Amino acid sequence: LLGAAGDPATAPVYCFSPYDRRLMRIEPDGAVGWQFSLPGSNQTNHIESIDYVNGGTVAIIADATPSVDDSAFDMSLFDQTGTYIGTVPVLQDIANQTGEPYPGINLDGLDLLVQRGPTYSNPDTSDSAHPWINDIYVFGEYYSEVAGGDPTQLTGWFNEGGFREKLDSRTGETLGTVLFPGESAASVMQQCPVPGSTESGSCE
Repeated sequence: LLGAAGDPATAPVYCFSPYDRRLMRIEPDGAVGWQFSLPGSNQTNHIESIDYVNGGTVAIIADATPSVDDSAFDMSLFDQTGTYIGTVPVLQDIANQTGEPYPGINLDGLDLLVQRGPTYSNPDTSDSAHPWINDIYVFGEYYSEVAGGDPTQLTGWFNEGGFREKLDSRTGETLGTVLFPGESAASVMQQCPVPGSTESGSCE
């Protein structure tokens, strides 16, 4: 996985090596600027995206689902020296119209589709560390339990459709959710793309 802070010819890129679970900053000359060994295993903490946000933060989203009946995703943040900032849970509040959460996300092993949103001026003037910020957009598929089924098996779940979730890249807080019953994550990305992208459609 790669994430770029700009033009790779003049700016660093960030990559993750699943072989030894290292998150690395690679300088334009190819040198390793820093590296951070991530805890866990690829089975229990599967890194699905790397993004450069807010003018200086590296954000990674991982699938930390321990079992089919317990979906869990986290966002971890690092600064430009490779210092770990923290980890927050994300995608916890994808719910139906009555407010009941859908407990399953991407249960078939599909990776989340994650994109950085456009840069804009931070409306919170007290947050001097982040004068410019980006939201993070996550596309995936949500599941509900099959009545009478075995929730520990994939057959015990029903794929309801696709979603787009807009996250605050500093806190992981959900800023907006759009559900597309019966659609795939890839279809949702076309119908409801990130603002400023070249895809057709809009949900703003």
